[in-house]
Amino acid sequence: MTVELRGMTWDHERGRDPLLATAARFEAETGIRVTWETRPLQGFADASIPMLAKTHDLIVLDHPHIGEVVPTGALVALDEVIDAGFIADPARHSVGP
Repeated sequence: MTVELRGMTWDHERGRDPLLATAARFEAETGIRVTWETRPLQGFADASIPMLAKTHDLIVLDHPHIGEVVPTGALVALDEVIDAGFIADPARHSVGP
């Protein structure tokens, strides 16, 4: 059985393309399918981030009001829910800090 997650990111090549490019490989390696949806940056400003969090498992955003959203508990940092080794792996295989 494949685990399926629903993700939301901004509709720009810097936000969208890396996620789409890695989704198939991530699924092949983990059995977890992530289906990414996109919206323009203004769409994040117009939408309630806590409401998006109710309908999406993953949200990738750069939002000026993130400090207001975090106390609501709607968002959780990945390092709080994913194995530390998995989080550390990109750092070991990246160029620079």
